[in-house]
Amino acid sequence: MAKEEKKAPKLRFNGYTNDWEHVKSRYLFKNISSKGFQNLPVLSVTQDKGVIYRDSLDIDIKYDSSTLKNYKLVQPGDFIISLRSFQGGFETSYLTGITSPAYTIFNFIDNQSQNHMFWQYLFKRKNFINSLKKVTFGIRDGKAISFSQFGDVKVEYPDFDEQKHIAITLNKIDDTIQLHERKCEELALIKKALLQKLFPKKDEIKPEVRYKNFSDAWEQRKLGEVADVRDGTHDS
Repeated sequence: MAKEEKKAPKLRFNGYTNDWEHVKSRYLFKNISSKGFQNLPVLSVTQDKGVIYRDSLDIDIKYDSSTLKNYKLVQPGDFIISLRSFQGGFETSYLTGITSPAYTIFNFIDNQSQNHMFWQYLFKRKNFINSLKKVTFGIRDGKAISFSQFGDVKVEYPDFDEQKHIAITLNKIDDTIQLHERKCEELALIKKALLQKLFPKKDEIKPEVRYKNFSDAWEQRKLGEVADVRDGTHDS
């Protein structure tokens, strides 16, 4: 492997002091272009949902089934260079299927020396996405980055153990974020329900749900009787 230089981040976990490798991507990854699996489900590569089954998309995409023999095989763990990777980074597949030959599929030359989750995070970093723009100068929307162009992109990475440590930490943070997002969604639904139950419905004087010891009917008055309504102008 042609190693060009070594670097290291300022923030490190305890026990890690070795410099990070800094090499061109072609020394770590190989292009994959296996075809002839037309009986497998067709996959779509999206920036917002990642790699998904095409049938699960909300839109109906037409394609000629006779061309499926030319579609590329995608397996769990494969990375995919989509048409707009220079905007959102590379996608990772967790599914087995086939996808359009317009996409570039790649994986590690040596799977045993690299942590997949670490690279999954790296391929979504802003710095990496910016590095793609350097090799895609002049490329219009709709044209994919080739594996050859990606091969010229330099990447920095630590040894396997530090990769694993970084990946586990980031994954735990992601899990925590998702947990809080679900709680937020649940609280939003509870609030929506309470807004319906804690206020009287139209033409009613009592809400459906009351706190203990509250049973009187709600008063009905015009807003001007209980509030000082102003038009936004001030007296001089």
